[in-house]
Amino acid sequence: MTNSRVVLFDLDGTITDSAPGIIACIRYALADLGLEGPDDEAMRSFLGPPLVDTFINHFGVTPAESTQMIAKYRERYHDVGEFENAVYPGLPEILADLQTQGATIATATSKPTESATRILTHFGL
Repeated sequence: MTNSRVVLFDLDGTITDSAPGIIACIRYALADLGLEGPDDEAMRSFLGPPLVDTFINHFGVTPAESTQMIAKYRERYHDVGEFENAVYPGLPEILADLQTQGATIATATSKPTESATRILTHFGL
């Protein structure tokens, strides 16, 4: 049996700061209903839970409005928002160093595989 090392990284918040794209898409969805959100720093605290919960709990919309907002969010996210993020400084070098050492690198995310693959490919990771 060989010694092998697998290093698992979460995509959002570990490899990339995805908050700017997510927040921009939330603002896009809010605007569709004529709503505004708080400043970006406050919006960051909403990130993580499912969108339906975020929209209902933080913006006081109905479940039907939340469904409409999710559709608008996804409309923008797929084309633009996915790429409105940045790789954290030093991460490409860390990943390259781990590969040089023979580690297998894996990514964990709750995003659909296709979305995660597009993001990683976009940033050359």
